[in-house]
Amino acid sequence: ILALMEHLVWEALTEEQQGLLLRLSPFEAITARQICALIGRDSLPGYALDALESPFIRYDPAERRYELHAILSALLIQKREERGAAYDRECLLRAGDLCRDDGRIPEALGFYWRIKGYERLLSLDLSRMIFERIGETPFTTLALDIAKHCPAGIKKRSLLSMLRVAWALLAAGYNAESDALLEELRVML
Repeated sequence: ILALMEHLVWEALTEEQQGLLLRLSPFEAITARQICALIGRDSLPGYALDALESPFIRYDPAERRYELHAILSALLIQKREERGAAYDRECLLRAGDLCRDDGRIPEALGFYWRIKGYERLLSLDLSRMIFERIGETPFTTLALDIAKHCPAGIKKRSLLSMLRVAWALLAAGYNAESDALLEELRVML
């Protein structure tokens, strides 16, 4: 099915349209305003409007957003990953930044965590995230990953967020991990 989708849809797009859809690939649904923010434009250019006319992209007038069909989404993710890790990371960073700017912190956390963008992840206000789920993942899982894998320099620049990470670990019963992180932060101070 993906090979057929590639032949019928992907190959019919211009390079600009392909780039646009790759920028949209992290999302299941997105508004015109959000698309403009992703591509750095005030309004949707003609090539974008043409690309969004695909039969595999549905416009929901009630929600005023574009919804990508699951098969198209799968193809776009595959194509994004084919362009390499740096391109994939850039797309997910932009998606995280868009969510952050829109106040959708759990979604931003999810995008940043997928690419281990610890600097941006820790720049978010984590105070309300401690008992939340990031998609299907409890915040505690992110907290454990941050405590174990985040570079020391980033931890040091983000001490308040790291204290929230330690609190999340303690609240979830990870006493040893919380104590180890607090000791690491104490030494940094």
